[in-house]
Amino acid sequence: MSRKEGSTVLVVDDDADIREMMALYLHAHGYRTRTAANGFEALALLKHDRPSAIVVDLQMPVMNGAQLHRQLQQQPDSAAIPFILLSGAIDADDIGRALGVTAVLPKPLDPMGLLTALARYCPKHG
Repeated sequence: MSRKEGSTVLVVDDDADIREMMALYLHAHGYRTRTAANGFEALALLKHDRPSAIVVDLQMPVMNGAQLHRQLQQQPDSAAIPFILLSGAIDADDIGRALGVTAVLPKPLDPMGLLTALARYCPKHG
């Protein structure tokens, strides 16, 4: 197994195809994944499971990426989880900086860029 064995990534995106593609890609590269369609679903999953990192789309219905990040920052047990924001917005870097997220990746997503970010911020296991 890869050095990332044991790392779980929570993928949060309202587009089911993108969510599935990211989960399959990450699984193929040694990560375990959990998925949620919005921030509200992610919060429900986080009550029972602490991932090594969270990859979140900025624009989603119900609870968007910025709202999810703000919620997580209020909870000591989740505030330290690396939070990677995905966005096609021109000002995504500014938004990410203002929120204090771990990293911002542009959409359309470069899969290698995602792996690079996760390798940097996920703990190494195995």
